[in-house]
Amino acid sequence: MKKISTSVLSLLLISSMSNLASASSNVVIQNANYPIVINGQERHYEQSPVTYNDFTLIPLRGVFEDIGAEVKYDAATKKITINRNTESVTIAVGSNTAFISGKPVTLEIPPQIINERALVPLRFVSESLGSTVVWDSKSKTIQINTSEKSMQTHQSSTGNIESKNGTGTTLTYQEAVDKAYIASLKLKEAKAEVNRADDAQENASSNIYYTPVGNGNGDSDNQARGAIKGSISAQIAKDKAEKQVGMTKDSIAYQVKKAYFLIQQKQKNKEIADLTAEESLMKKNITDLKVEQGLASEFDQLQAKNTYISAVENQNVSEKELKDAFLKFNQLIGASQDSTYNLVDDPIFEPQEEVNLDYYVQKTIEDNPSIWMLGKQVELAQINLDLYSFNTGGADSYKAKEIDVDKAQLTLADSKKQLEESLRSMYNSMKQLENQYASLQANLAKAEGNLKLLQTKFDLGMVTAVDVFESKLSVEQLKKQVFDIAVNMELLKIGFEKPWAITG
Repeated sequence: MKKISTSVLSLLLISSMSNLASASSNVVIQNANYPIVINGQERHYEQSPVTYNDFTLIPLRGVFEDIGAEVKYDAATKKITINRNTESVTIAVGSNTAFISGKPVTLEIPPQIINERALVPLRFVSESLGSTVVWDSKSKTIQINTSEKSMQTHQSSTGNIESKNGTGTTLTYQEAVDKAYIASLKLKEAKAEVNRADDAQENASSNIYYTPVGNGNGDSDNQARGAIKGSISAQIAKDKAEKQVGMTKDSIAYQVKKAYFLIQQKQKNKEIADLTAEESLMKKNITDLKVEQGLASEFDQLQAKNTYISAVENQNVSEKELKDAFLKFNQLIGASQDSTYNLVDDPIFEPQEEVNLDYYVQKTIEDNPSIWMLGKQVELAQINLDLYSFNTGGADSYKAKEIDVDKAQLTLADSKKQLEESLRSMYNSMKQLENQYASLQANLAKAEGNLKLLQTKFDLGMVTAVDVFESKLSVEQLKKQVFDIAVNMELLKIGFEKPWAITG
């Protein structure tokens, strides 16, 4: 099989560009100056709309940012990336093919650079992000309405932040926690239990006529001791209920952070899946071109096709996983199932500070509300034994009460041991993550340096766009690994500081 050289590929690409240039020699461009109205508000941009051979082109960045999207431009590959909520669009200047959530769509005409601004066909707005685009002949305006009054936050020329309320709104982690507190049935029940326990404790205290000491004998002693045991038990239940509210809130905060970060992780997975699909399509198209020139076999063509099909399937999987992550998150914070948010709080990697591990473990065990509750169970069991009344015809013997104390003590000791092992394990895991993070950062710096070198070579015509694209994909994959480690570190820190939060 023949191998295709860089020079041959360059000739093929130059030939294609020459054909495009000759076909565009009769292009007619006129300033249209049509007002653009987005969701009822007229917008003005540095570059006005233009007519390009009877097609209306509009400024890409300004319009898409005003409908709540984020726009990025890669000068090396001349690729434009547009993200809004779960939707992603990529397109290259001069290309008739756009990728909407990874799926190729053919445009009427490719994006154009005019006055150093990227402009796209008007219909592209509706095709890419589902907005409604209407030409009002009476007022001669371009009307653009989004399917949702999306939240948009962008930096204006004066440095002010402009926000619009609606679906797709910016949501911080703390705002999500506050919503989850309101939505949590478990937290409502915990708070209600505090009121019930408080009432029960008052009633139990009113039944005490005197304070008995030691074991009793007979029904009369048993009744008096039962009252004091009931009062002590009610007080412990009240204290337990109050602690349970705090534990429940800590658990909710942890679950929200985990779900919050999961969405961000799935978004990054989808971005990589989209890039991989785009890369495989580029390679497939090149292989098809090689086959036409007799420079590749049909087997190579089949492999490239299958790789592309697999990449598209992976795209679909990543898209579903992202939707599932949003669904679980929405259930947690009490939002509607189809709500989407711009989650702005990224995980921050900070090394775990050095501690005296033995002291820290012992202190955390002592302060742990779950351990406190088990300790109170030991106290109750011991009180039931100390205030036991003989000759009452009760079901439990004195020996049974002794066994209850032993069981409660064993449960407490076992829980302390398990908690100690868990804390030590989490600490070691955090130290391992620190080493992995440092190694990945070094690899990322190397990959970014390689990408810059390839971009320079691309500008000089020494490498192809595919080479640059592969390098950029490698960088994004390393960034995703760094992001995942930061997520794991934050979650481990919560478990290390509040172990009850991750088991609630």
